[in-house]
Amino acid sequence: MKALVLLLAFITIALPSAAVVWLWMGKNSNKVEWQVKASIAAAISIFAFTAGTWALTSYYLRYALPPAFLAAAYLSYRKIKYRPIFVRMHEKGRIGFSIQVVLLIAILAIDIFTIKGLFYSGDPIDLAFPLKNGSYYTLQGGSSPFTNPFHRKDPAELYAIDIVKLNSIGNRAWGLFPSAPSRYAINGATVFSPCAGRVVESAGGLPDNKPGSVDRYNPAGNYIVIDCDGTNIWLAHLLSDSLLVKRGDTVRQGQPLAQVGNSGKSMEPHLHIHAVRSDAGEEKSEEAMPMVFEGRFLTINSVYRTK
Repeated sequence: MKALVLLLAFITIALPSAAVVWLWMGKNSNKVEWQVKASIAAAISIFAFTAGTWALTSYYLRYALPPAFLAAAYLSYRKIKYRPIFVRMHEKGRIGFSIQVVLLIAILAIDIFTIKGLFYSGDPIDLAFPLKNGSYYTLQGGSSPFTNPFHRKDPAELYAIDIVKLNSIGNRAWGLFPSAPSRYAINGATVFSPCAGRVVESAGGLPDNKPGSVDRYNPAGNYIVIDCDGTNIWLAHLLSDSLLVKRGDTVRQGQPLAQVGNSGKSMEPHLHIHAVRSDAGEEKSEEAMPMVFEGRFLTINSVYRTK
């Protein structure tokens, strides 16, 4: 799991940085060749800006990417400003140029699917944000495999989100992958009910994981499910023995429910939320529902600030 965090952090920073340096330092014989390279660097930057996991290092680094790309595009264009629009290439050059065109098409397709994940279809359920006093970052969320990869295996979690809290440097923890739960900004934060309803399921006695290890036999860990007018809201990976409500209890919106922990199939402290419309017929099915928090649909890299 630690290797995965390191890989995601490396890709988020290194991939767009390499693309920007490649555009800035690369040699181009004509304007068309430059345009293709600039488009590739732009497409990679768009993907990294949209779907990169910036809170593994610092969320604020995300906003250094657009000016870095624009500076590289400007400086590289100055080198070819007076060169022809296009020149005939030798065979090796044609092969390299063709590979770049194919690469550009592939990355643009990924960008389209990524941007599509920033939107939802159907009627959402409007909820109150379940955390207070801080800046909360959506670690994964949205309707695309590129913005919400780990929730795609379960159709009920199509619109699920994982939330962490940002510290003063824009990281979700003090360190890249600290071993102490207390180093994670969200650990122990109070979870408040996002709606008025009735608790239909709950579990609260499972131990919390050491960061990096997971409980594969109890995926949700300690959790609460609230029936809000026919929609079940799942709040999962809660702190062991922190639940303040039990099955059958009626809750009001904004009522304290539990604390954020690291139980279940969770490798670091965070709050998991998803909503399903239950249809109890001959064949019980659960339809994933998009969630909006005071009108906002949260996807990867969304930041929700509360008092």
